[in-house]
Amino acid sequence: MNLSPLARLATRLLFACCLAACAAKPIPSGYELLPEQVSQRDAASALNVYVSALRAQDSHAIAAMFVSNGKLEHVGQGPISGRENIESFLASFVDYKILAHDMTLMASSPATTHVSQSGTYVQRVRTPQGQEVTVRGWFLFQWQRQQLGNWLIEYAKTSASPLSVV
Repeated sequence: MNLSPLARLATRLLFACCLAACAAKPIPSGYELLPEQVSQRDAASALNVYVSALRAQDSHAIAAMFVSNGKLEHVGQGPISGRENIESFLASFVDYKILAHDMTLMASSPATTHVSQSGTYVQRVRTPQGQEVTVRGWFLFQWQRQQLGNWLIEYAKTSASPLSVV
């Protein structure tokens, strides 16, 4: 089929317009991930908020990050259940000063509404007697996505490693 130069140009322009119409549109941030990946990312962000509240020794903010019947447990001690009890327990350490606290997320198993995280922690504390102590161990957190999209802790468990005090 012999087309005139003008017809060839018109065909090319039409083809280019069709390609442009079919081209992929930019995807808004966050939508490129699967729901489980978004959950995992959001729970990791919630863990960072938890660490900030812990460093600030804000017992109320930490307790508010738990579901109403959430549990906090350190291996070898019984679990502490409920926000009020968790807040009271954390407030009992008011005479201790957290000098540094880091949590390293090692694993995360995501689902759309629940995320389990595990990792290690290192905390440097000044005791009421003025002694500096470093405590190391591991943690396991189970988060639950709330209807408004925020994440709250169902269960937080920690354990000191065999070399818990340095």
